[in-house]
Amino acid sequence: MHPRLHKLLDYLESAVRLDRRAEMDDLYRRALRWEAVERLPISLTYPLPSSSPFKLFPHHEVFDDPEKMLFNELVHAFETSIVCHNEVGDDLPWTIRANFGTGVIASVFDAKIEQVEDNPPWTRPYESLDAFQQVFDCDPLDFSRGWCPRVIDRYQFYHAALAGYPRLRQAVRRVIPDLQGPMDTAELLRGSEIYADLIEMNDLDCLYAIARERKIALIRVDVPENELLSGRVMQRFPSGGVLRHKAASVEDAARIMASYRKSCAMKTVAQARLPRRRKPA
Repeated sequence: MHPRLHKLLDYLESAVRLDRRAEMDDLYRRALRWEAVERLPISLTYPLPSSSPFKLFPHHEVFDDPEKMLFNELVHAFETSIVCHNEVGDDLPWTIRANFGTGVIASVFDAKIEQVEDNPPWTRPYESLDAFQQVFDCDPLDFSRGWCPRVIDRYQFYHAALAGYPRLRQAVRRVIPDLQGPMDTAELLRGSEIYADLIEMNDLDCLYAIARERKIALIRVDVPENELLSGRVMQRFPSGGVLRHKAASVEDAARIMASYRKSCAMKTVAQARLPRRRKPA
């Protein structure tokens, strides 16, 4: 194990307050159920203090090094910090994820994923409609494709790395990677051309169904079913709220959003086709 990660895990194992973690979990659950609470949970976002003894690894190094990714997730991720939590004193849920960017599901459709310097990975969309339509031939349950094997291996590494730190393992929740929604995946695969495609194609519902099925299936591959049902693996939101079962994160409103975007696209095209009024001389 990398000495910096070993030092960090030792520190967090001794610093974690399990009674405080249980109180915060209960507060989030009651607040998200619209129950009466003494106060709302507070999660603060802030840059990693320069005085922190734990310095982040460069972002581009974490994708091929699970130890560095775990280290960064525990030190500072999504503008929050587990390692600074006791000093800050907010209600931050302690969560880690396989942080491979937004293109995990898109990569299973053979999309090209690019990662440049310290930027997050990004998806290069299909340039032609014919190439895009090939995604309908993909097996939605084949997780040997794209970046899925890396994601699954990363969660297995997290499980093994925390095994020797029982208190920390109890406090930290593994959350799902950024799987995006069906409409978002379609947009990643096709780029802005998806809006014109919405007008011309009638089978995008098929893509939404495939993406939704693949997302749910990958969620269940990431972790054992018993952990999913017990709530040990949850969804992480930018606001810090995580106490929602993963299967509920799939966008049931994908068709509604597609219908809305299709109407917007049609309106935009219609406006573009209107004759322009000449300004009076």
